[in-house]
Amino acid sequence: MKASWMAALALSTSMVGTAWADLTANVYHGWTIGLDGKISTVGLDKVGTFVDPQIDHWDGTNTYRWNPLGVDELYTVTWAGYLLIADAGTYQFRTVADDGVQVFIDNQSVINNPTLQWFGENQGTATLTAGAHALDVRLFENYTYDGIILQWKKPGDADWSIAPSSVLVTSVPEPGSFALALAGLAVAGAVALRQRRTQ
Repeated sequence: MKASWMAALALSTSMVGTAWADLTANVYHGWTIGLDGKISTVGLDKVGTFVDPQIDHWDGTNTYRWNPLGVDELYTVTWAGYLLIADAGTYQFRTVADDGVQVFIDNQSVINNPTLQWFGENQGTATLTAGAHALDVRLFENYTYDGIILQWKKPGDADWSIAPSSVLVTSVPEPGSFALALAGLAVAGAVALRQRRTQ
């Protein structure tokens, strides 16, 4: 059973581990909120871009400092890409962030707290079909401590987990590769669920 689960997971990871894997993260000096209430980068100077396999930049303490690309305070980070969903259903999402954070899936607001917060927890849900869904995550930092994590609960999950790199991609892959990646993810999920039920 474990071997089957590991093989399925390796398949999905190997498919995602291509040129279209991971999210694109952009860092800007300063932060601002647009008239539409969204964290905005309009008029901000760009520091640089990095590839981020998952949004996991917090150690669980209230004194953590992330400093993306060496920027310590007064910055904005945006992540853009796609979330690969193997099974249709209602998914739960949670962020812990300092400071403001917003999460959009297919341009729909899932988490919206663009305010000053000290590693505040925010939650939202999205009903998603199987396939690729546009993901847009935005964070701004004011002063001192900073960091962010993006977690999810798939249908049937009891616990939160960091949204894994295997489902986060910069761009939608070719249909054949995408179908194979989703098949691997679906098999891995089914085997894991079967294991939980037999324990």
